[in-house]
Amino acid sequence: MSDTVPTTAVTPALDLRGVPCPLNCTRVILALEDLAHGDVLTTILDDGDPVTNVTATLTREGEIILSKTRLADGAWQVEIERQA
Repeated sequence: MSDTVPTTAVTPALDLRGVPCPLNCTRVILALEDLAHGDVLTTILDDGDPVTNVTATLTREGEIILSKTRLADGAWQVEIERQA
């Protein structure tokens, strides 16, 4: 019997639908601060200014946007890799 416990990498998720700018960006930045370099945060953002402004700000801050996927409800799922 092995004494080791298998670990699985869990991608943290942050659903920010309905959260206005700039609060949504602030919440993403705070969530990223809790992650290690290379970890991925999945966020859900409203269409329009929220997804545009948050991704632009994170890119300027040095984070990597891995993907942006439009969901059935019109919101966007954004995967962000922690860099800064």
